[in-house]
Amino acid sequence: MKNSTFSIKKASMINAVGKYSKILLSIVVEIILARLLTPHDYGIVAVVVVFTTFFTTFSDMGLSTAIVQRKDLTKSDIDNIYTFTVYISVILMVIFYFFFLYNC
Repeated sequence: MKNSTFSIKKASMINAVGKYSKILLSIVVEIILARLLTPHDYGIVAVVVVFTTFFTTFSDMGLSTAIVQRKDLTKSDIDNIYTFTVYISVILMVIFYFFFLYNC
């Protein structure tokens, strides 16, 4: 039991370091971009970041968590999940492309 507790603690620590280093890195990049770009260009970058974050979150839809939790997935299942994720991403891209094309 002690060995599994140690591995859970270690895994949670690695996960926390990964998440917080990503946040710290994004803050540093935002500071650098804010100094280099004009306010108009920085606003465009901010809008693009919001939409790419939305697309990334929406296209995943929790499938990566489901893949990790299922123990009996075959290679065919994983390939189908990957293909589904790519299709959803492309469909979202086309929808938002035409939406913005229509509104601009």
